[in-house]
Amino acid sequence: KYPKVTEYSRIWMDTVRNGEFGLTNTNRLIRYYGGITGLKTGYTSKAGYCVSASAKRGNLHLVAVIMGAETSNERNNAATKLLDYGFSNYSIYSDKPTDTKKIDVYGGVKDKISIKFENIETLINKGAENSITKEILLEELAQAELILEEKRQIMIEAMKKSKALEKLKEKQLQEYKKEILKEEEKVLDEIKNNLTT
Repeated sequence: KYPKVTEYSRIWMDTVRNGEFGLTNTNRLIRYYGGITGLKTGYTSKAGYCVSASAKRGNLHLVAVIMGAETSNERNNAATKLLDYGFSNYSIYSDKPTDTKKIDVYGGVKDKISIKFENIETLINKGAENSITKEILLEELAQAELILEEKRQIMIEAMKKSKALEKLKEKQLQEYKKEILKEEEKVLDEIKNNLTT
């Protein structure tokens, strides 16, 4: 999402202030780990030596987070082992977009449309690619959409009834208030009459 972050965090050495001040990246993995893309080191007395190390090989991009290491070397070794484990044991399964036959449209502008499934990517155990099967369930999909539409209509009707009931209650409340005011006026009139006689 923010490519500039990894672009800058991959720089090993640079200068600022017209070359007067030199900077060296504290992430030593930049120099020797294949596919490294960054990212950030840190240290405090309580947290110890920490690093968020990111690396990409092929279409697999991993982040190893190490906290509480006693030395920077221990931190780097732990991040290396964690990234090595990820690249050795996992891969990205990618399925190309698929065009399907046309399906019926219920209540639409067109009677039929063709569905195109976008590229699917997911993390899998390395070597499990051949065990993955794909099944397109268009009829179930269309039926599910119909059920969803029915539920949607039921909810709309329920909301309409609820609003109508609220209006009815409000109207009854207003009428009740008017009756109360009339009764109060009668009582006041009777009191006035008693006082004048």
